[in-house]
Amino acid sequence: MRGNLPPLRLVAALLGAAFGVVGASAPAHAQAWSANEDDSLLLELRSGQYRLGEPLRGYQTPAGVCVDFADLIQALDLPVRLDKKSRRATGWLFAEDQRFTLDRDPDTVQNMNGNRGIAKDAIHDTPEGWCVDLKALSGWMGVRFRADLSNLAVMLESDRKLPFLEAIERKSRAARLRQPKFAEFDLSKLPQAQAPYQSWRMPSVDVQIQGQWTRNMGARAQFEALASGEALGLSYTARLAGSTDNGADSLRLKLFRNDPSAELLGPLKATQVALGDVESLRGALTAQTAYGRGAFVSNRPLNRPGRFGVTSLSGTMPAGWDAELYRNGELRAYQADRGDGRYRFDDIELLWGQNDFEVVLYGPQGQIKRERSSAPVGIESLPAGKTWYWAGVVDAGQDLIDLSKTFSDPNTGWRWGVGVERGIDRRTTAGVEYQSVMFAGRRRHYIEGTVQRALGRMLLEVSGAQQLGAGRAFQAKALGRFGAIRYDAEALWVDGDFESELVEAQQRREYGLRLSTSVKMGTWRLPVETGIRP
Repeated sequence: MRGNLPPLRLVAALLGAAFGVVGASAPAHAQAWSANEDDSLLLELRSGQYRLGEPLRGYQTPAGVCVDFADLIQALDLPVRLDKKSRRATGWLFAEDQRFTLDRDPDTVQNMNGNRGIAKDAIHDTPEGWCVDLKALSGWMGVRFRADLSNLAVMLESDRKLPFLEAIERKSRAARLRQPKFAEFDLSKLPQAQAPYQSWRMPSVDVQIQGQWTRNMGARAQFEALASGEALGLSYTARLAGSTDNGADSLRLKLFRNDPSAELLGPLKATQVALGDVESLRGALTAQTAYGRGAFVSNRPLNRPGRFGVTSLSGTMPAGWDAELYRNGELRAYQADRGDGRYRFDDIELLWGQNDFEVVLYGPQGQIKRERSSAPVGIESLPAGKTWYWAGVVDAGQDLIDLSKTFSDPNTGWRWGVGVERGIDRRTTAGVEYQSVMFAGRRRHYIEGTVQRALGRMLLEVSGAQQLGAGRAFQAKALGRFGAIRYDAEALWVDGDFESELVEAQQRREYGLRLSTSVKMGTWRLPVETGIRP
């Protein structure tokens, strides 16, 4: 029996060889990992209930899960430039003050928390590009990325709302809104600093380029350049837009000068003069506000609502942005990118008293711009003892120089008008105006008159319009306040064949009443609004 047993020396050698093989194979496998089909993954990027962008390419590595950095940048729409040639990625994350720089050569990452080194297994070079470990991404970007391989997903978690989630929520809130209306503000109440006009002031320029590449269509880019400055004693704003497919297709330019003290054009004592891309004023019963190439002059206070009880607001909005409108802190309207570089809110209702408005513009990478204004409604809004006038001509919907070579809409075209308003006494004002517009393919002419009267805590307007060669329309509106309740009432009568941009052909009689207030609930107020329209 003893002669059949292996010698102890042989057993020890065999055991030593076995442990040696095992010990050598583990580090060799860890160091030799490279991208292969067996470890490849295609993962959805999710945040809460939302799926973000296109699926991410990735791999399962011995250290965890990594995803392609370029795919992640595109899915989150981050303003980060990845340059494989210089082995650097630069830009910012979720907000303009969160700068980000990744440099592969010195193996460093710089963000809002400072400069740090890159861990050994944080980035893997793969055929697709840079595959970055989820744990490293979480540390660099200040959010949490968690792999859910059972659902082939990467979960993005954050303690704060990120720009793309806020954009989704804005669209969700907008879906529940009804169409709103808007306002103006008194420049004389704002802090002012005198800055004389110059013959030339270096413009402020903002250039935005959006590009995409598809296997079928190849590369395509859209560009938009916005500029503002001074030339020849006038202010100017300009917008040039186009794409690589069609080249530059739109040039918009506005030359203007505003003077709250009404000292422009000598005896005309104008407060505003504009050439190029301008807007026309709205009638009470006839013409809607329009914008396009043309000219406008007026001595009305700057940004004062064009008509009783309502106002409009428009401005520049870069491509890919969206806008929200707030009145007295309440969300009233939402507008996505219209494709023409403008935001526009028409016929925003005004309430008795103070109307504080804020338009918040949101960019696709977390940019935020705010434009504030206010419009008081009361006896102080009447031109007591003063005469206001306006005159304008506009080619509706047309840029100053149209490079798109598209056919003009036959239902639009040149429109012109002139109006005068006079404050008879401290509580009464009367006005008359003429409007000529292209509507439904026909030239139509209107003469319109209005009378406004302040009665205690109420403003009353009675207006009438005659369509030359056709019928007429009459309207009465009242804005006021009774205790904590604000009200807005209106009545419309149409006689004969009258049709305009504000009154439809089938309308004959209409009445409406809207009530609004706020209910105090602890430390905050709940806005309540109701209305009736038989």
